Amino acid sequence: MRSIGELARASGLTVSALRFYDRCQVLTPALVDPVTGYRWYTGEQVAPARLVAGLRRVGLPLAEIGLALRHRHEPAVVGRLLDAHLRRLEDGLADARRELSRVRALLGPEEGTATTRVLLSRAALAAAVDAVRFAVGDDPGLPVLSGVLFDVEPDGVRLVATDRHRLAVARAAGTVDGPAARALLPVAAVDRIRTLLSSRAEADAPGAG
Repeated sequence: MRSIGELARASGLTVSALRFYDRCQVLTPALVDPVTGYRWYTGEQVAPARLVAGLRRVGLPLAEIGLALRHRHEPAVVGRLLDAHLRRLEDGLADARRELSRVRALLGPEEGTATTRVLLSRAALAAAVDAVRFAVGDDPGLPVLSGVLFDVEPDGVRLVATDRHRLAVARAAGTVDGPAARALLPVAAVDRIRTLLSSRAEADAPGAG
């Protein structure tokens, strides 16, 4: 048996999250001490807990997390849930972009365009590209997924790729000069960058805000 703390460390969920999922009857302990109320879990519950942690990170609603957990041995059922959730995320992102465009139009034209420069080591950027390249989508009906998102953060760049079934995230630490920025690069450009990294000691990650 594993204590709640041990399951938290093994799954990536916090102790408070495990208590929450117990109250919601999504991930209940195998045994609750009737005197102390302490929760105990079996080794077989580590994999379901890790699944819950992953679904939580991508923002799947609680009810659907429970449904995915109940049907975790039925890939087709869980796949449909994930596809529907990804479509919601894509629709929400499209709505946000349209709204931001309207806000920018209300603000009027900008006097200047700020440029963000990111200095990364060749090894760090190459490793990050290699870590996410496998998850780039190739569905012509979803061109937005056929690339890698470069998200400039205060201390480097976060790379994200997904084909709806797999999600890959990696970071490359570096020196950032300028505001936060992001760019979605098509896979051909990403592959070209990866090739150039074999011969360049330093590379600037793309980004302008």
